[in-house]
Amino acid sequence: MYLHKPQDCQNSFILSCISDVESMVLNAVAVTEETDTNKLTRYICKCGYRYLVTNYDGAVTISKCSNCENTIGGANQHPAAENTSVNDQTGYIREPVNQNLYYSIRYMTPISYRILHLIVHALIGASVPQTALAFLQKNDQTATDSEEYRMDHIRNDWEMLKTLLNCSDTNLALMFHSLISLMMEKPISNQRITTSVEREEWEIEFNNYIVPQIRSVTETATNYRMKLSDVLSKNQKGNLIECEINQTLVMDQRYRSDNLPNLWRTIGIVSYDSFRSYYMSNTIRNNDYPFLSIYFRYSQQLELLKHLLPIVKFVHILHSKLGYKLVRQKAEVMTFREFIEKESNGGENREIFNSLKTAFVNFKLGWNTVLPFVKRYQCHELPSEKPYMSYVLPIVFEVIEIPPRTCESLKFLDASTFDFGSSKTKSETPNGYCLQSMCLDRVSIKDYVARWMKLSSLSAHEEFSKILNIDLRLKHLVALYEFFEEQVINIKIKYINEKYKAPLSADMKIAILRSVDFEQQATTGRMIPADAFALALKRFMFRFLTLENQKEIEPLYIYLQDSSLNLWPSTIPEELIDELFPENLLVANIYYAYDFTTREIE
Repeated sequence: MYLHKPQDCQNSFILSCISDVESMVLNAVAVTEETDTNKLTRYICKCGYRYLVTNYDGAVTISKCSNCENTIGGANQHPAAENTSVNDQTGYIREPVNQNLYYSIRYMTPISYRILHLIVHALIGASVPQTALAFLQKNDQTATDSEEYRMDHIRNDWEMLKTLLNCSDTNLALMFHSLISLMMEKPISNQRITTSVEREEWEIEFNNYIVPQIRSVTETATNYRMKLSDVLSKNQKGNLIECEINQTLVMDQRYRSDNLPNLWRTIGIVSYDSFRSYYMSNTIRNNDYPFLSIYFRYSQQLELLKHLLPIVKFVHILHSKLGYKLVRQKAEVMTFREFIEKESNGGENREIFNSLKTAFVNFKLGWNTVLPFVKRYQCHELPSEKPYMSYVLPIVFEVIEIPPRTCESLKFLDASTFDFGSSKTKSETPNGYCLQSMCLDRVSIKDYVARWMKLSSLSAHEEFSKILNIDLRLKHLVALYEFFEEQVINIKIKYINEKYKAPLSADMKIAILRSVDFEQQATTGRMIPADAFALALKRFMFRFLTLENQKEIEPLYIYLQDSSLNLWPSTIPEELIDELFPENLLVANIYYAYDFTTREIE
């Protein structure tokens, strides 16, 4: 009917056409257990005011319009005078060209939607132009060029199908011919669709109908070629033989011996596109592996995740070197190039210079790649012009700072004194904030566990219950963890990855001997105590190298000088570590650096 009598379909529900969104949403919301409502009927008063009637097939209650105070509603399922019912929208509903590869409507898959959508617009386009234009203008009088509008949709659907099915123009055309031939031999129900439910049922039936045709477009096209050959030539296999000969022209002797082309024929090329086509050609796979649907939909955005680690890593390097040590004014002036040259002693230390330069290059690549996709920060729109990363930009772009007036919650620190021997604080000023129960460190671990439901199950464990019965306080938690850590750490570090067991050079051993105190083992001198040095190396191996994958070529001081990692005993000054930790040690040398240190201690 879309081809010969489109005007007769004006009051029908058009296949593959978008739904009347307002009606669809309202009826979906109406289905609630509390109200037992399963239908909402819309009415319009003569003044244009819209109202809803629930449950019934017509109005049964009389009321007054809140806009013009005329009678609305009705009695005995008949609306009041000059009130009209607004049913689900029939006829063609105009829509823009949608280039989203995974777009579909109602219960159709993207492939079935594109096929049906293309067929419908092709049939409308083949009808008389004036009739087709009147058909398209049923719900939108702005349509003026019906031919251009239809062709835009047809071309777009064709390109989307080529991508979804991973096929050529020729094979896609043959698939359509095969489908149309099948529909002529075994047609789908052809009754006029007068309700939205009938349209959904027909589209579901069509969705299942085309599955054998799209399961393998190459196979469908080949089978249809053979049917054409049967009709056009007495030699039923002439065209097939010619196709097989063309395939063998690009085969060398090794390919023939490995793949046996005399027994097998190519049906497709294994690739990302062919895998996506294979997955989307069958609804059973969509239901069995829903994660793949999400993966295909956002595959391009997922590739950006590889840039996250270089960005975070370089920010971490800057934070460990400059965090809380550089004022904002200097951060606004110092460039990334100046930072790298300063840390590498003007570039003389080539190892540090190359390491920082590589980290910055990877950071710059990640920044500039991800930047165009960042449109918002929290609820704020970002400007369209964003700074692309380069050596000449100031490091303020990556130094973590606390913006002014963002720590109002810490106002109680102003002019306050704390008595850590009691459970209360005192404020010197009447307008200050008073913080109660500061000394949580004196709370018993057993009492704390008992107060938290998620932790209370720990007391049921017999061995853990013994620990809870010891008079331990929250202030002992860190020491307790380190005690248990010490019991297993010596065994675990033996099995770290071999890439962290590179031998020490003579220069590295000399650097350790110059920086580490193996005799006094005290903090009074200007050397790092040997026990503390060994403990920091051991903790870093256990906490970060037994499970995580760190780059072995990075300087070890980047991590060991980071106070936030809590690798050193609290008695070791940070300035001592920053000044004396050997700079020529790499992460790859950490195991034998620890081994060398323990041997020297013994």
